Amino acid sequence: STNGSSWTNSPGWLGDPGTECSWYGITCTGGSVTAINLSENNLVGSIPPEIGDLINLQILALYSNSLTGAIPAKFWTLTNLVEIRLANNTLTGPIPAAIGGMTDLEILYLYNNALVGGIPDAIGDLANLVQLQLQNNPDLGGTIPTTIGGLENLVSLYLFNTGLTGEIPAAIGDVGDDGVSQNLLYLLLFDNGLTGPIPAEIGNLTGLVELGLRNNSLESIPTTIGNLVNLRYLWLHNNQLTGPIPAEIGNVGDDGVSENLQYLWLQNNNLTGGIPDTIGNFTNLVELRLENNTGLGGSIPAAIGGLTNLEILYLHHCGLTGPIPTEIGNVGDDG
Repeated sequence: STNGSSWTNSPGWLGDPGTECSWYGITCTGGSVTAINLSENNLVGSIPPEIGDLINLQILALYSNSLTGAIPAKFWTLTNLVEIRLANNTLTGPIPAAIGGMTDLEILYLYNNALVGGIPDAIGDLANLVQLQLQNNPDLGGTIPTTIGGLENLVSLYLFNTGLTGEIPAAIGDVGDDGVSQNLLYLLLFDNGLTGPIPAEIGNLTGLVELGLRNNSLESIPTTIGNLVNLRYLWLHNNQLTGPIPAEIGNVGDDGVSENLQYLWLQNNNLTGGIPDTIGNFTNLVELRLENNTGLGGSIPAAIGGLTNLEILYLHHCGLTGPIPTEIGNVGDDG
């Protein structure tokens, strides 16, 4: 099914019965195949449906090949799978609701394919999932299911460039919350067609290190953004954000020990109300970009001088008035 004669590595393959556990890329436990790793091995063709007969399979890694066609239906019955790594192929077809039965799953990498049909509601049944990466399936489409909040152990949620529409559900605030700690570190939803406000529940994700919502049609920033005390990267540019930059933004990245925020990009929106004084709290900020918010208005606050590690400051086309404060001379001066 995958043109074995062209594989980069194939020692042992098609050997005598009983030798299967010694074939390249095959791992066995107790005489059963428990792992297949044929990644980056020049597989060309389709995944054979017989792979669904390997009922004890725990790891399937076929990433970075030239696989095409749909993932076989029988594959989704392999309820012992812990890792699925099928990224960097040209796989088509949907992610079926049957995925909800894979409750042991911890890693799901399907990025850089051509999947369609949306994200099934059943994804929320995967409570043990740690990594969900579906990015760069531009025709996947649909909305973010509200069941996403069931992913209480998730560390990374990568859904960028997947053709998503609709609003970010309030349930996003439950992702990574196992009742003991906030596990979610990376939330990347950029390059989609998301609309509506950024939900206030985003502020529940206090463990976040990176929040990427750029290149959507989002409409407002909640005051709860200030709860993201571990954030280093805040990418909200190229949306349709209106209203003020909340003063609470000055709390972003402040975990009480250090100022973590390094990149704050809010450019190319419709923000108003001026630059809040709290912007000066970001003593470790490297880049501040507010350009092309033509109705922002107001003056440059003297607090800007607190940005002692700043390397890039873009404030053009913001409708600013008044004098340039003398404190501008302190910007980027860490002593």
